[in-house]
Formats: sequence, C-alpha cells, structure tokens
Amino acid sequence: MASPLVETVKPRRSSCFLQPHAPALRGAPRRSSRTMMAQADATESQTYKFIRNSAARTAFILNNWKAYAENSRALGWTSSSTEAMIKLQRESATADVMKAMVPMIMQKAAADKAAEENGSMPASIPQNIAKLNVIAAVSVGAGSSAAVYTKGEGFYTVEYIVANTQMTGQFESQVALLNEVAREAKEEGVKEIRLACNSLPPSSGSLTSLDCLYGSLDTFGFKESEAGVPWYVRRVSE
Repeated sequence: MASPLVETVKPRRSSCFLQPHAPALRGAPRRSSRTMMAQADATESQTYKFIRNSAARTAFILNNWKAYAENSRALGWTSSSTEAMIKLQRESATADVMKAMVPMIMQKAAADKAAEENGSMPASIPQNIAKLNVIAAVSVGAGSSAAVYTKGEGFYTVEYIVANTQMTGQFESQVALLNEVAREAKEEGVKEIRLACNSLPPSSGSLTSLDCLYGSLDTFGFKESEAGVPWYVRRVSE
C-alpha cells in the first residue's frame, strides 16, 4: 500500500525494489557489515539530543542542511576520485529529499500552532499532516540527522530520513535516530518499523530516498518485505 504522504516508487528495473542494497553500492564507504554494526553499537555511547515534534525548529535546521547540500550539488564533481562522486551523489539525493521534507514539516508546524490556539487539531488539516511525527538527532561533532514518520495500526512508517551532509558521523547519527524510533515503538507495543522507498524528481535520475542512507539497509536492521511493496521492514525486538 502506497503511503498517503508521498509518491512511492513503482517496481521497475532501476527501482529500489530490485536493488535492496543500492544505497550501499552507490554511496556507502567501503566498510564491512561487521565494522558498520560495531560502529552502530558504539553510537549508544554518543550523546545525542533528540528533538521531538518541534516542527518549526526542525524545519529551520533542515533548511540550513538543504542549503549546504544544494550548494555542493551546484559546484558539481570537483574531484576525479570515486569518493567525491559518491559524496556528490548522496548530497544530491539529500537535497531533493529535503525539498520534500521542509514544506511538509512547515505545514506540520502551522497545524500544531492552529491546534494550540484552538485546543485541538482543526478538521481542515489534512490527515497526513496532522498525524506526521518529526524527530531529529543532534550532536556537536558526532553527526546529526532527521526523519519524518507516521504511525499505523501495528507499525510505524519512516517516510524520509536524512543527515547533515556537512558534518561527519552521518551513519552513526542515522543509527541513533532509527534506534530512538524503535525504542518508542517498543514502548507503544509496535512490532514493525517500515522504511519507505520514495521516488525523487526525474532530474535525480534513478536515485530514491534510500540513497540518503549512509549504510546498507541491513546495517540499519531492515529487510525486504513482501514483493512489490514500497518499503523495507525492521522488526522491533521484545
């Protein structure tokens, strides 16, 4: 079932359905899964400040991240190294994803303000905005990331997750952020987290929202779901 928030990718040869580890092939540093999982465990000792459902603040932060990613894309491929190409590719995908995220989060900020003034969420607010959850993991010197997600019957769906491409530690911050979402899901008795694979503008070529990840899907705990569905699944442990 496609998400009501975004246009999802339909199965095709170049889509993420047939390339479940495409983000790692396209852009992850040459690290083994064992090394990356060890780093994922290490993030538990890092200090992250989790900003929850502060849409206006998160939109402001993301707008700054987006400006840097767009500027990097405008400069183009400035080095002949493979690493530079990979970095540019991920920054391009991140810039396009944040173009979708920022207006969505700004709508959520306006909706929250209206709900605060009226005492409840106005009926005129679209459900996909009213039910949107916003979270960011921010740390000085340890990388920062942000995500938007919705809550369904027995599952959460992470629509988008991005990192600040200007700083190092992007992988670690994304691990910490997804672990925090999983912790919340566990507290609420939710057994499944879905990571959506969303299409990007045609100018992005074959890139999808998953190209914003700084590791392969399995290093974040996600597996392929049923054939043909536009998401990957992470089971929440008991």
